[in-house]
Amino acid sequence: MDVLTSSLFSVDIDSLNNPKDPFISNIKKMLKFSLFNPLLLTSVLFPFIGPVLEKMDFAVFPTAVTDFFYASLQKIRSERVAQDHKKRVDFMQLMIDSQKSEKDDQNCEDTNKGIFL
Repeated sequence: MDVLTSSLFSVDIDSLNNPKDPFISNIKKMLKFSLFNPLLLTSVLFPFIGPVLEKMDFAVFPTAVTDFFYASLQKIRSERVAQDHKKRVDFMQLMIDSQKSEKDDQNCEDTNKGIFL
């Protein structure tokens, strides 16, 4: 888990010495689900029902967990864009660079074709 978070997002967590880190606890909550969950089975067997379930605010993963990761990634992204220098090359930086190159190719026209909204 430490290697994944470091190489993907440059977030250094020490899961062995600090098991109460917010990233670790939220990852554990996200990965704690049953394969026989009726919501998961319904969305896998009938994929066309997925958008209907989303509109009704049903989700396979807890909303609090996905909100935590969304807010964390938005914070990391805003810090990286503000710094505008590459401290580490990781997956997050590659996504930011690809979004910047799309904007540069289109004469600084702001589009939402990037990975982040």
